[in-house]
Amino acid sequence: MKMEMLVEASTWVKRESVRLCGICEECNKELLSNEGGWIITASKKYFCHDGRDER
Repeated sequence: MKMEMLVEASTWVKRESVRLCGICEECNKELLSNEGGWIITASKKYFCHDGRDER
């Protein structure tokens, strides 16, 4: 007896949602939910870096 492989019908795949969480107070960069490395202060200000200029 041979076992037949069943092929599933293709289904709809839900995309991962990406949300805009804020704007950096220093450089006005959009801070997205799927990216890390940004900071929220106690006064609800958003930053994407620690305030030092990278050179």
